[in-house]
Amino acid sequence: MNIWPIKGKDTEYLQLEITSYCNLECPGCERSFHKEFLSDILNKKYMSLENIKKWFTINTLPNLKLISFSGQIDEPIIHPQILDIVKYFLNEFNVNLNLSTNGSTRNEKLFRELGILCDRHRNDKGNKKLDIEFAIDGLADTNHIYRVGSNFNKIIKHVKAYINNGGKASWKFIMFKHNQHQLHEAKKLSDELGFSRFTYIHSKRKHSEHMNIIKIDNNKKNENVDNKKINCKALNHNGRKGWLFVNHDGAAQPCCYFGYKLRSKDPLDNLNNISIDDYFETSPFLNDIQQSWYTDNPHPTCSKKCSGSGYRDDVTILRINDKDTFYEVKNR
Repeated sequence: MNIWPIKGKDTEYLQLEITSYCNLECPGCERSFHKEFLSDILNKKYMSLENIKKWFTINTLPNLKLISFSGQIDEPIIHPQILDIVKYFLNEFNVNLNLSTNGSTRNEKLFRELGILCDRHRNDKGNKKLDIEFAIDGLADTNHIYRVGSNFNKIIKHVKAYINNGGKASWKFIMFKHNQHQLHEAKKLSDELGFSRFTYIHSKRKHSEHMNIIKIDNNKKNENVDNKKINCKALNHNGRKGWLFVNHDGAAQPCCYFGYKLRSKDPLDNLNNISIDDYFETSPFLNDIQQSWYTDNPHPTCSKKCSGSGYRDDVTILRINDKDTFYEVKNR
């Protein structure tokens, strides 16, 4: 019997992958290093607006605090109905809406319309509900080294079209060997363009090792904690209770960590076949991973991401606004 403690009515964080399309080939992305395994999926499908309106409503998810468009293999801006999807969530939910993009696809007209939408939709405190995070890892001569296939000049045109029409934007900069010298120049540019936040992180993703600045010993254990005890981030993620991640094909997951190889293939974990309430009540996958926490062999993903010896692919976050703030891996 499933005893998963979080239900749809409790869920505060919804993360969506709305398409299997992307215009780039970043070496650290699952779509690059699992390309053969994902060949039947990549650049094939969109989550329909019809299903979005059916699956995600104020009645099924009444306590959401954050909705994020940031999938495992997707570029959400490519979705042909992205404007209507954003409109739907801005109108249906009075919560923050974050959209992550490489900024190097579609056109200025779309980003201008997104900026206008952002300016028009505000929460009860008068703050803009939409925040678009542009993933830009360097400047004109370096961004394309990791963001393979990107066009920096096109990105800046899209940024200006969005921000100059009222859009709230964030710049996320992954720092590598080839772009670390440009960090402060990029921060200066972000201020000039009107970004509301600039964030940089170090990466230790295995498939970008040749670019990474630092390496972390993933086998090193913290002597002061129970290394097998699972503190599930799906139950409490950055202070938000409950996390629901849904792939472009309707597959529901408790979080984004399982990827395509380890995610559930059970029809009872897919919103095309069940409701969100039924997923949390009856999911065999949720039941199995939770039961594994109380054994000597927790599910490998849970152990990797949510145990005392767990780790994230992104090593540290340092946000630059008025001052730098350092976040340990365990706080992610």
